[in-house]
Amino acid sequence: MDMDRPIASSKLCIAATLHLCVTILGATLLGATLFGATAAQARTGESVQVDTLRSYATLHSIGFEWDIHGDADHDATCTVRYRPSGSEAWQSALDLMRVDYHGYYGDTRADRAYNMLAGSLFFLSPGTLYEVELTLDDPDGGSVQRRVQLSTQPEPSLPGGSVLYVHSDPTPGDGTRDQPLTLGSALAREDAGVTYCLLPGEYGQIVVDQSGLPAAPIAWLGPAAARDAGYDVATGDAVFERIEVSASDVWFEGLVFHKGQAWPDSVTRGALRGQADAARVIVRGNRFLDYSYSIWLDPGNRAWVISDNTIVGRKDIEQEGSAAFSGEGIELQHSSDHTVAYNSISQVADGVSYAQRNVDIFGNDIFDTSDDGLEPDYGYANIRMWGNRIANVQYHAFSFQGMYCGPWYFIRNQVTTARGALFKFRTASRLVFVNNTLVAPTFGRDIMHHLLHGLVRNNLFIADGTQEREPWRARRKYVGDAKEHGYYTPDLTTPDWRTEWDYSGYDLNTGRFHWFDESFERVEDLALAAGIETHGRQIEREATFVDYKSPTNPARQPRPVLSLRPDGAAVDAGEPVPNLTNGFIGSAPDLGAFEVGGAKPHFGPRQPAQRHVWLRIEEGH
Repeated sequence: MDMDRPIASSKLCIAATLHLCVTILGATLLGATLFGATAAQARTGESVQVDTLRSYATLHSIGFEWDIHGDADHDATCTVRYRPSGSEAWQSALDLMRVDYHGYYGDTRADRAYNMLAGSLFFLSPGTLYEVELTLDDPDGGSVQRRVQLSTQPEPSLPGGSVLYVHSDPTPGDGTRDQPLTLGSALAREDAGVTYCLLPGEYGQIVVDQSGLPAAPIAWLGPAAARDAGYDVATGDAVFERIEVSASDVWFEGLVFHKGQAWPDSVTRGALRGQADAARVIVRGNRFLDYSYSIWLDPGNRAWVISDNTIVGRKDIEQEGSAAFSGEGIELQHSSDHTVAYNSISQVADGVSYAQRNVDIFGNDIFDTSDDGLEPDYGYANIRMWGNRIANVQYHAFSFQGMYCGPWYFIRNQVTTARGALFKFRTASRLVFVNNTLVAPTFGRDIMHHLLHGLVRNNLFIADGTQEREPWRARRKYVGDAKEHGYYTPDLTTPDWRTEWDYSGYDLNTGRFHWFDESFERVEDLALAAGIETHGRQIEREATFVDYKSPTNPARQPRPVLSLRPDGAAVDAGEPVPNLTNGFIGSAPDLGAFEVGGAKPHFGPRQPAQRHVWLRIEEGH
């Protein structure tokens, strides 16, 4: 296959992070007027006319949103290539996706209608300056090329300044190991770059309002984290009931959050609560026990790194109805620019919720939820979810309720659920589903046709479980009350400019493909009738996976990793997707989340010695 061939035309939305280095051929990027455009001389309405280009980054990703005017026939494209600054070799990325959408859900709407191209670069190195070339072209007139330089967020590092010891007793001291500070005196200090080593004890509820600096954060380390950093702290736990954070550039690691008795949802709103405009906060390697909401951010929070935490909520995973729907593991609350990685999250309603834009969610182990796995509801462009393991959700693995703008990305996730469905589709714009392994009793709750809105490649869809509903069904939902109240995107029933759906594998067990008024036993017949999956294939689960295990309720301990058999039908059966399948082994990418011979996946908290190392995620794939 031609690795440089663009797979899909991608799209754009909004937001800019102020701390990034962003230049365009020496000029400031935000609000810049584009050069070299010939679109204004072409036919108004059909030809593309470019407007503002926005960009932003996380540790491992860069995102773009490029506003346009015109292009009513949606045939404008924008190819992307990139390289580390100073490198000679360019690498191809997925095209930006074409977006034309004003998202809504019920009586709420997105902040504006979006007409743009938007998309992301994946699997980049932290703290690295990249050069990106965007080439926009419209057959109806208009051609623009832009080169942008911007850096990924730097890898977090502990401060190298003074070290002070803190205890939970009221006895004052000077901060030495033998005469620790009281917690109150430590909180009152204004020392950027200091590390506070917390001795074992009960610390109650606190407010952290003293900020560090981006290169000199203030670190609060629990006993085990302090020992891992080389400091002399006794064995035990530093236990907090709640921490409110209104400061930027602070670090929390190795703490235990436990109230001892459950608080009502209305009281806690987070065992660790971000407030105001707190930015660049590190929340790493902590334990949260028996909270309705463990981590809760405010909309103004930016660029947090939430990693390697263990969250065990207090939800009854069997309860149903409205009682099952609140109580998140990590509630991002419509905030942006975060990295949420390698957390273990269980006994909550939803694992991670309400990312706004430019958020990476990867390596998380999410299981035994009373509602959904990942819930980026009401989010905008460039929400990226990859390499997560999701098991035993009660309702849905991925939620689109609603989607205000895209694209949203779902890459190399594994889902195994005995109870819930894969997709909660309500309102949808542009989406990317590539190389996921998806096992559930039913896939889409009658609305599989919402996948017509995006790029769908190299997935494995496996029907399993005890439910009697058909696993695959497309049925018109934009009728009656649903239409009147705006709870469903108007039905897209045939492929159009948004659709790139092919090269996936299916085992429907005894089910069939129900596509509106028709029903098919085999994917080949679906392809002929619907114009999708022309290279799709039937597979059989036991012949596809090394050790197939059906989903269980509660989730199996340890939860399985569904690795492929080297001689199975899923091997070398996919299609290359620039940037997303780089480094595949063999003649083509394998189907599903795990490439045969590729790097071993990791889910949930890493060992302390590895938490400070952020690696290229896709090496070996």
